[in-house]
Amino acid sequence: MPPIPTLLLVDFDSTLTTHSTLPTLYNVARRLSSHPQSLPTWSYLSSTYLRDYNAHVSKYRPQKQDRSTLAQELEWLNSLRPVEAASYERATTNQRHGLASVTAEQIYRGAREAVKAGDVQMRKGWSRLLTKSVELKWKVVVVSVSWSERFIRGCMVAAAEEEGTVSANFFDRVEVYANEVTSRHMRAEPPATKPLNYKDRGIFTAGDKLAVMRDTLEVETSLRTMYVGDSAADLACLVAADVGICIRPDDGQGSEQSDLAEILNRVGVGCQWVRKFNQDNDWSRTDHTGVSSKSEKAWFAKDFDEILESFLADNESIKRSNSVAIRNSAYGSPAKVRPFAKMVNVAQLNGNPRPSSMQNSLPQCKTTLP
Repeated sequence: MPPIPTLLLVDFDSTLTTHSTLPTLYNVARRLSSHPQSLPTWSYLSSTYLRDYNAHVSKYRPQKQDRSTLAQELEWLNSLRPVEAASYERATTNQRHGLASVTAEQIYRGAREAVKAGDVQMRKGWSRLLTKSVELKWKVVVVSVSWSERFIRGCMVAAAEEEGTVSANFFDRVEVYANEVTSRHMRAEPPATKPLNYKDRGIFTAGDKLAVMRDTLEVETSLRTMYVGDSAADLACLVAADVGICIRPDDGQGSEQSDLAEILNRVGVGCQWVRKFNQDNDWSRTDHTGVSSKSEKAWFAKDFDEILESFLADNESIKRSNSVAIRNSAYGSPAKVRPFAKMVNVAQLNGNPRPSSMQNSLPQCKTTLP
């Protein structure tokens, strides 16, 4: 168990949940709006997003097959901001009525109903990991490029109630950062988003998620960082955190999870199974300033129970559990685990002005061959 306080940041869509909730969220908000017929359908939003995305891909250089470094990939991800922001604007603010009439409380109730209907499902072990982290006085933050804070809280509360794990009040100790509809109705108390320096720009890219991590560490300077995510939008935080964990379910990866695995492999970032994590050595490789001097490993887990058993049980229980799991799994074979070949210096993550690009925010990314 880590000897010092830790910041746990967790992505929401397809990380805490088993699948993307964005279609469900949009359709809930659209149904509840005062003029649902004035709003575009989800099918239209998806097709126009893909049109803009593909157009951007065709023009961007270097192309994917030529991006072989972490810095190049982070720069590409940051370049998607206009595409992501345009899609968000189409969904939320380009109509005269529509979503501006939906209140935060309606979104919250709609999220609870979506969980009860089975439209939103949480990943195995999610509430146990969050509960244990709070018990250890870790700072827990959920961050999403989707929206909204009330939807995310509604999903977590409803799922926890169904599981009978924690009370609704527990989630008051979990901070949530997400985009919001630009309407006075959505700006309920408590505020949907904290007033950080990226607030007016929104959270659309890997760089924006990194800003959440950096801004938190500017306040909580003694914290180590653990980040859990599943997609390319999580790449910057995964490599900047002391421990970055990719969700890879054993019942098959989704497209975004597969994309992230491909990126890590292409830019030379190895990814080891969390069961092989060494409590004594792998936590101690970083300094005590709350920021890694380099990211030496990335990790993957099938669910949150596996993360909990690998990191937050007592040390002897971890060793026994991991030993049995490795012995019974193909991941125990060295041939199944790619060597780590990427060293990332993120010493400037804490305390610097917000960079203009992801390449500037990780200025000393470099590859070292094993």
